[in-house]
Parts: sequence; C-alpha cells; structure tokens
Amino acid sequence: MTGSVPPKVRLLALDVDGTLLDSSHRLTRAACGAVREAARAGVRIVLTSGRSPSGLRPIVRELGIVGYSVAFSGALRCRTFPDRPADSVSGERMDLLDAREVAVRGRELGVSVAWWDTEEWYVDAEYPPVVHEAGVIGLRPLVRDLSRLEIAPFKLQCMVGMEDIDRLQALRGSCPRTLGVSFSNSNYLEVVRAGTDKARSLARLGEQMGVSLSEMAAIGDGENDLPMLAEVGLGIAMANASPSVRGAAAWVTKSNDDEGVALAIERMRGEGRF
Repeated sequence: MTGSVPPKVRLLALDVDGTLLDSSHRLTRAACGAVREAARAGVRIVLTSGRSPSGLRPIVRELGIVGYSVAFSGALRCRTFPDRPADSVSGERMDLLDAREVAVRGRELGVSVAWWDTEEWYVDAEYPPVVHEAGVIGLRPLVRDLSRLEIAPFKLQCMVGMEDIDRLQALRGSCPRTLGVSFSNSNYLEVVRAGTDKARSLARLGEQMGVSLSEMAAIGDGENDLPMLAEVGLGIAMANASPSVRGAAAWVTKSNDDEGVALAIERMRGEGRF
C-alpha cells in the first residue's frame, strides 16, 4: 500500500571482505560509525563471512560489538569476542574423505588449498596466494600434508592468482556432489558441506534469537552471499558485486570503496526500518 511503513529490521547481516571492508581490507570510520549506530538503535549485528572466527576477531574488536557471527560461509555459527577465541554455537564440518579428495585434486591443478578448523588453518605450502591471505587476516597457517589430516574442516578455501582463475573452474567442476561450492571473489573458491550457506545459518541463529529471516536485512557482494540476499526480508548488494548478486537484491548501494555499507544503513534509517 502506498505510504505504508516498511517492515522493521531487527537483525543486520554484514558480509566482510568486499562489503564492510574497503578494497584495502580496512574498516572505514563511516562504516564503523554506521554499524554502531544501528546497534545502538537495537539492531542485532551479525558478521557473515567466509573468514574464520580468528579472522573476524580484529573486525569485532574495531567495531566494539560482541555478538554472533556466521563464519566459513555458513558452516559455523559462533559468538565472537575482541580478545579471546570464539564460542562455537553449532556448525557443519565437511566429510573428511571429501575434503582430502579436493585437497589432492587442488594440488594436481596447482591451486592453493587452505584447510580450516575453528581457529587454525593448514596448507601444503606457503604459495603466494597463501602468503597474501595470511597478510589480509593476520594469521599464518600451519604447513601440513593435507591428505593426512585427521580432523574434518569446516571449509576449504581454494586460491589462485588472478591469471589462473581457469584452474578454480576446473576444480569446481571436479568437486563431489556432497559439497557446496561458491566463489567469495573471482579468485577464491569456498568449499563446504552441501546444503551449507549463509541463509541457512542465519535462519538457525534467528531461531535462537527469536528473529525470522523476514525481519533481517543483509548486505553482500559475493556469490556466497546470494542465498542470504535472496531469502532475508531486505537484501542489499554492493555496487562492486557481480550482476547475478546485484540481481538477487532488493536494491544496490555504492561500492565498498565508496562507503556503500554506511550509505545503506543511512537509507534504512531514513526509511524508518530501525
């Protein structure tokens, strides 16, 4: 009905890299202030990321907001803190044999595969994509033979340089059907248990909080954000997102280098959504 008040947003789900952080992986003052303002207005803030809890900790520290997070592209739900390891709420690990198969195939294709447990990550060797990722998240990996690891991962993060993206496509095509595979950006392929995504994790968190998906808003930019943007009450895409991601959203905000998150929160506030 014309002139009706839009539904209130009780929970705001924020992707991190490519969304909340700028292209230099920094949290801007405007984005930080806008998120804090939404939290002061009573909106629950949930970081939803391909990152691990340890990779989310610096962001939580900078925001100054303790709460729930969805890590590993939906495979783990946890409470994150600025100064200590996360408290796991629930999660879905991959099948161990499936994970080993992908790790071996990745090695054959020349793809750097990172094997993620709750707080630690393991790699066969510190190739350039691994070194770059370690610098972004501020945590060095442990070098191990992935085909011999005995603990099933929450996620495999498969990485190449921008010139070798075709190798990721080949790896994606060879993954077992028991796995869910999506790109978090053009040269990062995320592999999790089939049926695992950010939307399902948000729904499960919402059950604990008494918040339905229809009462949530989400902002994202990657392929792994698609289910979340499509299923929450208000899905918002970044201008730097691909056409398919922008098409799944209710509307598109500015890019992560043009204060897109801050502007989206300002628009929600202006529309009376919180």
